[in-house]
Amino acid sequence: MHKLRLSVLLAVLAIPGAITGQLPGIGLGAGIQLVSPSGDFGEVLDAGYGGYLKVETRLPFIGVAAEVNANRFGGDDSKTILGVQVGPRLGMGLLRLGFDIGRYSQIDKTGYTPNVTASLGPLEVGAGMTFFSGGRWAFVRGGIRF
Repeated sequence: MHKLRLSVLLAVLAIPGAITGQLPGIGLGAGIQLVSPSGDFGEVLDAGYGGYLKVETRLPFIGVAAEVNANRFGGDDSKTILGVQVGPRLGMGLLRLGFDIGRYSQIDKTGYTPNVTASLGPLEVGAGMTFFSGGRWAFVRGGIRF
């Protein structure tokens, strides 16, 4: 039974690589993030965690990324906020700078997210801040690219 689970896990992990291998210039990514609210938003909610899935173009200096994410904020009024974002990427070497525009459920707001990501092979780490009317949250993240 243990070998079957391992085989299924490896097959699932191989699927994104097979997809991106068929689509040159397109990359997929997934990861986890820690989030910390501030402003009026931070007075109601506490820090939390989340995850993201993204697709991006992989061109030498400029590209575009689209992302869906879910963040669970703690506190007495804990909330899970789902977001859909899209924006350009400017890359040099290991670093990519981004500026996303997104829409977020539960708070019913549109916001913007400046961010930076460093990649080393299939691993990536990043940080940014999402701003919207009435608050903001900062995040740090780590993930894998396919």
